[in-house]
Amino acid sequence: MIAQSDERTPQWAPTTGCLRDRLAMIEAALDRGDYRPGPWRRLVDELRDSVQTERALLAPDVSRVSRKLHLLRRRRTVGVVGAILLEGLGGTLAGLLIAAALTHGSTLLALVGIALLVTSLEPLIKLSVGTTLGVEYDYAYLYGGVEPRFKMRFGSYLTLPPLRRALVQLAGRPGSMLGALIAIELFTPALPAARIASWVVFWLVLAANIGGLIAELAGVRRLGPLSVPPGSSTALVEELRCWWHTRGARSA
Repeated sequence: MIAQSDERTPQWAPTTGCLRDRLAMIEAALDRGDYRPGPWRRLVDELRDSVQTERALLAPDVSRVSRKLHLLRRRRTVGVVGAILLEGLGGTLAGLLIAAALTHGSTLLALVGIALLVTSLEPLIKLSVGTTLGVEYDYAYLYGGVEPRFKMRFGSYLTLPPLRRALVQLAGRPGSMLGALIAIELFTPALPAARIASWVVFWLVLAANIGGLIAELAGVRRLGPLSVPPGSSTALVEELRCWWHTRGARSA
């Protein structure tokens, strides 16, 4: 009797050798400097649909090619441990500034403290959840030159079951809102202006998160002349769809 797999196994799923060959072609194009967008996204979609053993076998190659793709754009990077220390320092400094703001009634110190708290909590929460679920991390970088983010070893991420991948993406959503809510509680009623600013941050982040999910669910890729860049919301919806299809295949 053949045991049922916990992974969806479509009849059209490519073999490991085929996927490895396509990875090699993408990597060769990257090394030559003539890669054009498209093949990687299609390959990742097919990797999501492949069985877990195939994803595990290809994990080192996927991580290596993902790293090369990510570094096509010049980015300021730092090691994972160094980034964690910097984020911890940012959170500590945020606490000190907020304490000083409450002591001296300074709205300016409070605003700086809010900014540091919001930006340090989100990546640390996502990193903690990802590490707990089995994701490995390669390095950290500054997204947009400001927001710190940790770069996954993408092969280790894709090896996870779809629901775990969705949880990793979801973990990056509440960090900034949590930081704003903490600030709201601390600044009530001592610093009303800082409290209002914290509420503004909370609602802006919430609106951005919901807007990103709605746009992805609706298939919106452009807003007028502007393209909507892929992000955690895009990945979250993709992983939830993959999990739903996998769940449906198992129950069929």
